[in-house]
Amino acid sequence: MQFLNERECGYDPERVGFPSISGCLAVVYLAQDGLYGFHNNGGNNTTDLINDRARLMAGYVRGLNKHAKGTHLYGASFIGGGNRRGYAGTPRDSWLAELKRFAKALAFSGPVSGCDLGQLNTTHSAYVEFRRVGQSCLVLAKPWVDATSGKVTAPNPDSPSHQSVRGNQYTNVITSIDVSGLTMLDLDRLK
Repeated sequence: MQFLNERECGYDPERVGFPSISGCLAVVYLAQDGLYGFHNNGGNNTTDLINDRARLMAGYVRGLNKHAKGTHLYGASFIGGGNRRGYAGTPRDSWLAELKRFAKALAFSGPVSGCDLGQLNTTHSAYVEFRRVGQSCLVLAKPWVDATSGKVTAPNPDSPSHQSVRGNQYTNVITSIDVSGLTMLDLDRLK
């Protein structure tokens, strides 16, 4: 299991978790060999910045597995009920446009699905977890409250499978989180 903080990429055959998603976008590329995740932090989401981060994630995926054959691309953020991602125009259209940039960088033309974290009905950020079930994913989440997160950090046990988006290897990463109380969320097929 990989837990990915802001601007971290990670790979796991079965599960990828994202602490503190609020204005961020949790991106998961499901391939035949497992889940490749990227915690795309919020902020200045210009087209150039999104394209740059999409290329960096694609480079990470190719660096781990040149032949990773994708079957689905996912993205989770607070879209409706506040648009915490800060999308201009129609948030759902902008959300799909951002995910399409990741798909293009990954040379992926398959299905794209999204999970609107507004389903949680919380003012907090969210802990989001993608679990592989065959060649699809379940998305589970709960409100993220730092005081009760139960997170544990330790030296990075597997640096190639857990890196910063720029390819730097972290000394310390989250190795454990209290995942009790997760709720399964609905996915929307965006493309």
